[in-house]
Order: sequence, then structure tokens, then C-alpha cells
Amino acid sequence: MASLKNEYQVLLDDGPFVEGLHPVRSSHLSDLLHGNEGLPVADTLVQLLSVIEPENLFAFTAQAPALLLHEQERRNFLALLASHFSQRPYREIVEGIYGIYAYEAQTHWLQNRQVYDLVIDAGIELYVYTKVPFAAPELQLDFINQVNPNFSKLKNAISDADLSLEGSNIGLFLQALHKKINTQTLQNDLTGLIHLERWFGRLGLNSKLTYLLTIEHLETAMRTLETEQLGQLLYGVYLADKVVYQQFYDRFGKQLINHLREKTDTLTVEPIGDVIEIRYIVDQQQNINRQSVSRAESITYCLPQFKQYNIAGLYFPNPVILHLTSSNDDSVKNAKWDGWLKHDKFSVRGNQAWSSQVLSNYQFSTHYEWQQYWFVFREKAVEWTRQTIRCLEKVLQNNPAFHKEEKILQELHTSLRAFKKQGRRIRYDEDFFTEEKFQVEVKKVQDWQSVFENVLNQTFPNVGDDNLCRVFKVNTRESSTKLADMQKAYEKIVIATGNYFNTDSLILNEQSTFQYLADLVEYFVDIWRPKRLKIDKPRNEIRIWKEQKWRTELASLYQVQTAFKEYLGYNLLLPENFVEDGILKSLVLGIHNFELQDFEYQVDLILPCLTELRNTRADFILLVPISGSSTAGNMAIRFNKEFIQQVEETLSGERTEFTISPLPIFLTKEILQPLKGISLQELNLQHQIKNELAVLHESLWRHSEIRKRLSQQDDEIIAWRKRLLTEIEQKARATLESMHEDIYLFQKYIPIVEAVFAGHFDFGSEACKYFEEDLRA
Repeated sequence: MASLKNEYQVLLDDGPFVEGLHPVRSSHLSDLLHGNEGLPVADTLVQLLSVIEPENLFAFTAQAPALLLHEQERRNFLALLASHFSQRPYREIVEGIYGIYAYEAQTHWLQNRQVYDLVIDAGIELYVYTKVPFAAPELQLDFINQVNPNFSKLKNAISDADLSLEGSNIGLFLQALHKKINTQTLQNDLTGLIHLERWFGRLGLNSKLTYLLTIEHLETAMRTLETEQLGQLLYGVYLADKVVYQQFYDRFGKQLINHLREKTDTLTVEPIGDVIEIRYIVDQQQNINRQSVSRAESITYCLPQFKQYNIAGLYFPNPVILHLTSSNDDSVKNAKWDGWLKHDKFSVRGNQAWSSQVLSNYQFSTHYEWQQYWFVFREKAVEWTRQTIRCLEKVLQNNPAFHKEEKILQELHTSLRAFKKQGRRIRYDEDFFTEEKFQVEVKKVQDWQSVFENVLNQTFPNVGDDNLCRVFKVNTRESSTKLADMQKAYEKIVIATGNYFNTDSLILNEQSTFQYLADLVEYFVDIWRPKRLKIDKPRNEIRIWKEQKWRTELASLYQVQTAFKEYLGYNLLLPENFVEDGILKSLVLGIHNFELQDFEYQVDLILPCLTELRNTRADFILLVPISGSSTAGNMAIRFNKEFIQQVEETLSGERTEFTISPLPIFLTKEILQPLKGISLQELNLQHQIKNELAVLHESLWRHSEIRKRLSQQDDEIIAWRKRLLTEIEQKARATLESMHEDIYLFQKYIPIVEAVFAGHFDFGSEACKYFEEDLRA
């Protein structure tokens, strides 16, 4: 039912009923009400405003003006609309403004549609962004030409007019609103005030509201607004009147910083001169880069007077994690206002409202349309691939029928290219695909199409051009290796939105044709072209060639296997094939009875044994600890092939230090696929206790860090610290209780837990030595 909500105007709520109007009947009712000199449409629209929910104001104002066909009628409506909105909260006024701005974008698109349609294939997204009235100066047509050379062919044909806000619908609305807005008193809720003032400033209208703000207003806002809204308000005040901002900071700066620490869950926000030092405890389950960036944005907009903001995460001192972060710590950011922090959220919102409206004209309107397009495209892609295979096989056989097959291929190529142009963009909203739920999957489907289009654009390589043949080999291999991700992503969307097409046979056909095309092209480029000997049975010849190629790879693997056994006493399990991700190959080696924690102690012994892999065709080598028929710990050590080469150079004295480090990575079923009979480790009692021990150690460490870093005696900090410490203590005690089956560890940690919670013992980095010792035990 949810999928019908938007398309059929169905109303769904928590009750037992489904309500709504059929679109055709709705249209008839509207015609009867407003036809034959009946009630003016503008009057109905204005009356509707009283029942429109705030979250629907944007959609209402974006669509309502389009129902008024005469310009004077629309101008009168905008004036009435401005009078009505002038009495609404600032946040609702702003939603109405952005809605009318979206209507302006739609009007601009309708007037210049033929121009926009010209650039669908040449990069319409980038082109739309250049036409946004808020576009940054550096985003011009020349920039698109650098990103997409195809755009240059159309550049001279583009002459659509730029928008002048002053004489536009949005300009008329803002001028009317500016006259009506109440300047006697400020509303209690200041959310959206700065955006409203920025819109007035956009048209050169004098600010009416910002200069009425007092320090008391800002103090109230600090206690009541969400952090993002507070940041926009304070930054706007800072731009408009630095004196007022500084007076506010002088009086309430300490409270503001404490407020930001709690709201962003940041233990340390410390001003040192012109610099702010920021420290927070990293959540290993979330994107670390995003954790730092989001905190930096929230804090800096509230404290814009500082010149630099240094942010870094605090990690639980797990040896594996610390080794990983020492090589690449995504939490560390040293941001300046003249760098990546200084972006204008007002312009960003305006750009989004404009570009989303224009691009919505090139989007699918139903789930069925989206599925149908991709299903048919995939079928046509398989048909084209099979015909390409026939052509290449005829070339290998020196068969003159090649020319006949090539004509068929060209026809399929033309048909597929024409169909591809029918493709539209995805629409993200609550009634179609929510961006948070499906963005990753949609991107995987589109990424595969982009890779396949690289193959399609070449059609068939010139056998005498080395570069074209090499590129064709790379593209066909990548289209094969990205295929599985596309298929899984498509199926996930289908399961969630309704299965309109049976893809079972299509999936099998894709797997066989794209894999064979990649092998055939590689054989064609690397083996056949140098000699150009006639091949009677290409499929059989390619199968034999692949087996021989893998046996060559195994020769160096056997030497590594022998070295590990003789010098280290470890049994090495060899893979059956590579793991391929795009054009990158990984060689996965299993190592029996090896602990990941032992790696740093044995690295000097292990690395010389891996030097035989310097000539491998793999880009990465993965060393997977194995116990029995499963992994030990579900992590592996990954070596870059260049690192193996650096090891050899170090052993020969040509190099004195490494510029690349091996990294621990988490294992997946896909990575383990080449190790026959090996599966991911299942949780047993010992592994469960090990996990609980890690949770307990991290809880004790967090407790100590919070107690140490939240030591101020301010009432807000005291209450926040008490709440955090109580939550951690409850979690730690529950974890300790779940470890009671291991009597040794249970009894060992009872006094440690009590000492930490009583404040007698700081469980810092030194105390975390227990972690490694107990895991080994």
C-alpha cells in the first residue's frame, strides 16, 4: 500500500482505514468547483493553507502557483500568500520560500526544456548545477567540459537565459513578504530566521530582524534550538554583527561550549588561543570520517571566531585497532574556515531545492518503471554481449562470417544505445525510494551500467591498436567483476518494492556471458594478437589457457607454502582462485594455528617468506588465520603487492624503511570463497567470553576517560557526567555477570571493576595491558 500512496493519492495513517481520492475523480471535482466562473482557484488555494501541515508547505508552495494560468492572477496569489506567511513561524516561512523557489526552477526548465534535453547524456546533473542562481563561481560550463569531454559537442548549442531573481515569482513573493513581516517583536522560536534574512539580502532588501536580536535572545536560543539550527543562527549573527556575537560569547561562552560538548557527545572542546582542540570517543561501528566531520561542522558554526579546529578521536587501546589507526586515522582533521569548513548552508539548501526540482523531470515515477527499465536494459546487454562473443570467436577462427556477425552487432549496439537514453534518474522521497535505505543499492546498479557503457562505447577493438585493446580488456573484466554487486543490489530493491519481473534466468545468463566475454577478450588481447594463429575451438582453448595460467601462479605459491612450513612451522592453505573486485585481484592465503595478535612479534620472520609473491598477478595478499575448518577471529592481515616489493628491497639493502604498512581487515564470505572448506568462525563459549571481555575492558576505559575529561564542576557537566557514568556502569556490571561461567576471569575482574567505579583506579592505556594478556589466556 505504501507504494500506492503518492501515485494514487492514498492516505495511510495508524488507523484501520485507507483513505484517499482517485486522481480522475479529484480532477472532476476541481473542475466542477472552479469551472464556468465558479470559485477562483487562488481563493481555494489560500483557504487550503489553514489545513496544510508544516511538513507539506514546501510541496504546496512548489505546486500551487502552477495551477494559476494567468500572470496577474498568479501575482495576486503570491501577494496573498506572502500576507499569510508573514504571520507564521520563521521555519514555516522559510519552507514556503524554498517551495516557491522550486516552482521557479520548474518554470525555468519548462521555458528552456529543449536545452536541458540536449545534455541528458553529456552530464545533465552538472549542467543543472551551473544554472542554479546560487551556483558557486567556479562551477561554470568550462568545468563540465573538463569532467565530461562529450559536453563540448553541445556547448555552442546552449543559450538558455539565466534567471533574474528580482523580476521572478520568488522575487515578487519576497518583496511582498518583506513589507508584511512583523518587525515589532521577534518570535520565540528563531529556527529559520537567518535563512529568511539571507533571502531578503539576496534581493538587496534591508535586514529587518537580525538587528533586533539581543544577547538574551541568543541565550534562549542556545537552550532551545537544535545544534544545527543554533549554529546557523550564531553564524548569521556573527556575519551581521560581530559585536553582538562577541558580547554573547563573553557572557555565555563557557555555557555554550559545555552545551556543544553534551549535544555532540564530545568530551573535549578546548579553546587555546585562536585554535579549538576537540576530542571524542570513536564509535568503531560507524563511519569514523563522518563522526569527525559532523562534529566539526556543528561546533565550528557555533564558534566561528576561531581560526582553526583540530579534531581527533580517542580509541580504546586495542592493539589491533591502534595498529590500524596509526597507519590511517580518519578521525584526525585540522580544519580552517578558508578550507573545507567554509561552505554556505543557505546556498546549499537553495541549490538543492532548485536542482532537485529540475532533475525530478528526468526521474522514474513508479517502482514498476524503474524495475522495467533495468530489466529490459540487462536483457539487451546480455544479447549484445553474446553477439560480441560470436564476433570475437569468428575472428579467432579466421571465419569470413565475421563481417555478417559484425553488422548484427552494430544493430544491437544502436538499439541498446537508444534504449539507454530512455533511462531516468532515481527519485528519493518517502513515497518512492528513501535515500538512506536504497542509495547504496541504486548506486551499485548505476555504477555497473557506467562500467558496461565503457565496453559498449568501444563496441569492438581495432586489433592493431595496442592501447584500445588494453582498455577493452580492463573494461570487460571490470564489467564482469562488478556484475554480482549489481545483481544483489537490484534484487534487494525488488524484494522491498515488489517483484514485477522474474530475474532467475537473467542472472544465470549474465554470469555466464560476461565472465566468458572477459576471458575471451583477455585471451584475444594477450595470446591471440601477437601470433594470430587460427583457433578452431575457442572455448576449449580458453579453458586450457586459464588452467595453465593458474598453475603458473601456483608455482610461486608452493615455494611460499614450503618456506612457511620449514622456517616458521605453519601450514599454509592455498586458494583455488583470486578474489576479484573490479580490476583488482586479491590472493587469499590461509595460515593454520596462527594468532593475529602474534603478527607484530613475528612480522620480521613472516615477511621474508612472502617475497616469492613479488611477481604475483594479485594486487593484494591476504593472510587469514585458520583454526580447523573456520577462521580464527574473523580478521586477516592485508599486504599491498608494492609492500612485498619493498620487503625484498629492504632485505637486499636497497631500502631502509617502508612507505606502506600491512593492515588488518574484517573478513567476509566473499573474501573466503577461494579457501575451499573454510568458513567464518562461529561464536562459541570461549569466543563469547572473549567478546564480553573486550566489552568490559572498553567500558572500564570509557568510564576512566569520561571521569578524567569531564572534571569541571559546572552543573550541566556534572549532570551529563553522572548520566554517562551510570549508563556505562550498568553495562559493565551486566557484562561482568554474563562472564560468571569463567570463574578465573569473573573473580579477577570483580575488584578491578569496583576500584574503577569507585574512582580509585584509572583504567587507561597501561591498565589495558590486561586486555592482550587475558585474550591470549
